[in-house]
Amino acid sequence: MKQAKDRLELLYKQREAINNEIASLEHGIEGFAPLVESVRIGPGAGVTESVRQVLKRERNRVFAATEVRDELLNKGLSLEQKNPMATIHQILARLVNARLVTVHIHDGKNGYRWIGPDGKDDVMKRAKKTPK
Repeated sequence: MKQAKDRLELLYKQREAINNEIASLEHGIEGFAPLVESVRIGPGAGVTESVRQVLKRERNRVFAATEVRDELLNKGLSLEQKNPMATIHQILARLVNARLVTVHIHDGKNGYRWIGPDGKDDVMKRAKKTPK
């Protein structure tokens, strides 16, 4: 039993390290994205970058995860995973952990809105700071 608990603890630590590395890489990629050609959504595009692009294109909109999925499908992205919604939720969670997306809870359901690195693209925050 102790061996199983020790192994479980090790796996939790490894998962945390992997999630941190993923978030770090996503943050780095986000920093370089403006320096390269605009990323397109559609056949051949990566799911993570496509989710980012959906959220970034309408920065003042709060998206439900299903709306993100619908946008991806409408743009021609092929979601061939067994459970594409699980993939989308995982990507959204990583973007939230990386502080690129904020969560808005409405009627017990999560909505997601792009805020960018350190909230610099947060249109809601900027709107509050604008003098009247």
